[in-house]
Amino acid sequence: MKVAALLGNVTPHRQLLSATRWLLDHGFPERVDAGVISLVEKHFAFGRGKPGYQDDSAAIFCKLTAANAVILATPVYERGISDSLSNLLYHLPVEAVASKPIGIIVIGGTRDQFVGIDWHLRNVLVWWDALTVPASVHLEAGDMASGRPSTGAEQRLRVLVNSVIQLAKAGQGPDTLSPAGI
Repeated sequence: MKVAALLGNVTPHRQLLSATRWLLDHGFPERVDAGVISLVEKHFAFGRGKPGYQDDSAAIFCKLTAANAVILATPVYERGISDSLSNLLYHLPVEAVASKPIGIIVIGGTRDQFVGIDWHLRNVLVWWDALTVPASVHLEAGDMASGRPSTGAEQRLRVLVNSVIQLAKAGQGPDTLSPAGI
């Protein structure tokens, strides 16, 4: 199983990167091929990844399309997602997330910031027939105070991993869980 973790921010976010790396290194079984796509390290133009664009959008879309599951990690800004993630989602090809389990990790200053962004991401992803897992992981700065997830954050991240894996196993085969496959 291939898992792509997308860090949806163009400025470095140490705590979000640490939580996502911990998730990929410790949360998934060893037989899972997991990698990080960080928008910090990529150049993403306001385009669709068509030939002629001098950016990484085609490579990003290719990695997301090749994955069996996606972890979408983003900080909260003023109760919304980053402009870079919004731009990427706007241009995302349907096949990159259709019928794939998507786990959401959000980090922000306080817990009350998460409801809006969680529902916003779910509404966008359902448009492409993505299968978002029921429970997202909401992290606050205190959850990453030591540079690694707190015990409670680790537990929430493990639940997210288990949900993503179970949903991926349930959807083995092309279009098994999409509306077209029903």
